[in-house]
Amino acid sequence: MQRWGYITLLVASLLLLPGAGLAQQGDSVSGAVIDEGGPVAGARVRLRATDFATVTDEAGRFTLSEVPTGQEIDITAWAVGYYIAYLPITPPAHDVTLLLRRHHTEDHPDYAWAAPQGDPGEGEAGGCAACHPSILPQWAANAHGTAINNARFYSLYNGTDLSGERPVGSGYVLDFPGTAGVCASCHAPGAGVDGYLRTDMNDVRGEVTAGIYVNPANAMPYPNAPGVESQRLLRPPAGDNIFLGPYDDIHDPDTYLPAMRESAFCAPCHQFSMWGVPIYESYAEWLASPYAGVGITCQQCHMPPNSDATFATVEAGGLPHPPEQIASHLQLGATSETLLQNTVEMTMGGSNWSMMPAP
Repeated sequence: MQRWGYITLLVASLLLLPGAGLAQQGDSVSGAVIDEGGPVAGARVRLRATDFATVTDEAGRFTLSEVPTGQEIDITAWAVGYYIAYLPITPPAHDVTLLLRRHHTEDHPDYAWAAPQGDPGEGEAGGCAACHPSILPQWAANAHGTAINNARFYSLYNGTDLSGERPVGSGYVLDFPGTAGVCASCHAPGAGVDGYLRTDMNDVRGEVTAGIYVNPANAMPYPNAPGVESQRLLRPPAGDNIFLGPYDDIHDPDTYLPAMRESAFCAPCHQFSMWGVPIYESYAEWLASPYAGVGITCQQCHMPPNSDATFATVEAGGLPHPPEQIASHLQLGATSETLLQNTVEMTMGGSNWSMMPAP
């Protein structure tokens, strides 16, 4: 089976049951969550893509009450270190068993990244767009999707004008000849992950598989290193796959990565210094802002809903859902007038007064 690297930051499918009809409930579902060794305590069991959820007890047992009556529903289960288990059932149902499969814990560097837009076809043959056609054009047009071929970046890297033909002064390769720098860790993580300080950006320019779509799909973040070097990759072994995402109810080969919903997930490329000189301080600025105090994350402003009713195609299992609950991949930045207008609020006041002549 061919394996694919997908961006997910999000990047797992949001496959949701319709909200209509959930008010007529009354049955229950009960059973156990197990792995190859027996019961799994603390696993989260959910009526797929709803707020109906519970956690297994020490014996791995669970009960979901007041679930829809007489219609097929999807139950999922997840625990740390496992893929998400999935089971379609029709309540009432008891002695249900959800079997969790452990995911690998070692990185496999021989994993071959594939372009988001793969060969024409269905399923994996079509790349990300096969299941997420609305997301691909959003990503392709944003700063992450274009980072691998950004003329302004290459102007700074090479010390040339935007055409890349005329030298204009200082540039990384001019100031530090014979070195590649750390730039690829953020601008070309697909290549930089296996070539830290050795990946010349000119060698990977325009190679989409080197770009910023592969970064979060198979990675778990950890601190104190720049860009992709701060992430523990979990590229899958031959014959398997893994997609880490922000939802706990997308079935195997997906698993849940809560960090994808946190601003800290953005910090590897948006908070670092070189030689004591701050390069990006966006994360620290967010921490010091009122947004952090009220729990508004980077993702909420930079990946706002944009009226899409589904995250994945119907053929891939996508179901309609309130659009305000589906994050976009617009990843708005400083060029977005709407984002900037909504960033701050200014209130002005005034009063009438007059200057009377002195007696």
